[in-house]
Amino acid sequence: MSERQRNDFKRLFLGIDERLLFRAAMDGSLRDCPVRGLAWRYLLATLPAGVPLKRVSTLVDQTIAARREYMALREKHCIDPRTSGESLDISLANPLSQDANSPWSEFFEFEELREEIKRDLMRLHPGHDFFSGARVQETMERILFVWCKLHPNLSYRQGMHELLAPLYHVLETEAAEAAAAPGSQSEEQHERHEPGRAAASFAGAGQELGQLRQLRVMLDLGGAEADAYALFDRLMGQMGSWFEVGPRVVRASAGVRSPPATPLLRKCAHIQHVLLPKVDAPLHSRLLALEVEPQLYLLRWLRLLFGREFHLEDVKLIWDALFAHGQGLQLVDHLALAMLLYVRSALLALDHPSVLQRLLKFPPIEDVHALVERALHLQRILSAHERPPPTPQTPPAPTASSATAVPMLAPPRAT
Repeated sequence: MSERQRNDFKRLFLGIDERLLFRAAMDGSLRDCPVRGLAWRYLLATLPAGVPLKRVSTLVDQTIAARREYMALREKHCIDPRTSGESLDISLANPLSQDANSPWSEFFEFEELREEIKRDLMRLHPGHDFFSGARVQETMERILFVWCKLHPNLSYRQGMHELLAPLYHVLETEAAEAAAAPGSQSEEQHERHEPGRAAASFAGAGQELGQLRQLRVMLDLGGAEADAYALFDRLMGQMGSWFEVGPRVVRASAGVRSPPATPLLRKCAHIQHVLLPKVDAPLHSRLLALEVEPQLYLLRWLRLLFGREFHLEDVKLIWDALFAHGQGLQLVDHLALAMLLYVRSALLALDHPSVLQRLLKFPPIEDVHALVERALHLQRILSAHERPPPTPQTPPAPTASSATAVPMLAPPRAT
């Protein structure tokens, strides 16, 4: 592994204050972190919850167990009878067999699913060499296919591959860096022959042998696929309902508005029609007057966690904060608000088609972390507004300035 991976691992995972990792994720300090994937695994709780980060051996044990579990699932669900003929029952290994237990029967049943995933992966991040490689596409296809086999009620929805992409990219590139570091191939032999020296060089005099070897296990290139599956599974556990499909929403101009039919549609409506008026009533009124329905732009923003609105490296920075903020991706709502306020001037000045174009083709942002900070500021404002004030002993006489209001943010600079 590389020297910078050792250093960041010691700084973020072996320190006395584990809150340092969460602060680093929230303040943008993980931008160039070479163990970001390990941080994400802890923030999304694919590593054991409640286990101190410095107890590396426990984290490694859980990682190894999860990798074995995934490999068993892959072996079960990714059988290709075209290449597994020698290990299959001859009476069943026949493409013309009508037996329900024939591997060909299952292969043909899910061939359409495989082809749909492949088509989406072929279009993933065009121009990015990493995602155009055959090995990477095959790996991501297996991850998505296994997950869909285990979740037949939801199965595959367009966009899931775009959520997997940053997860796998982070884990694969970090594991590749660790494997390519000078001397990495000889580290195991070095530890075996000089354990005391190896441990001391990594964690200081008196440190037991193990942490160096354990970090290498966590960054093993052969485990990136299984680790990416675990991250994707955890992420979908929080936002799987956002991919549910329901009946179309009645437009506002049609009269009485019917309640949104799916959790994500309700979330979109809540952002535009409940939260936005509290921080920018004029902007909300403008979108209402133009009949800009929230799902027209928010479905993509939220379902892909802003993956199409920003460059990949900026998306990772946003995800650092989303994962660290808490369960349920609660910061998503406020980040969407911050984005609306960022293009406020344009939205107030443009007509309906141009407004939608602006929202679906978000302008470049020089410092995306400033957007994250604004989202956190909005979250604090709205939380304070919703919190009931303490009951005073003697209620003061009402004054004109005591009306409840959410402070309005200064409008962003024009884009």
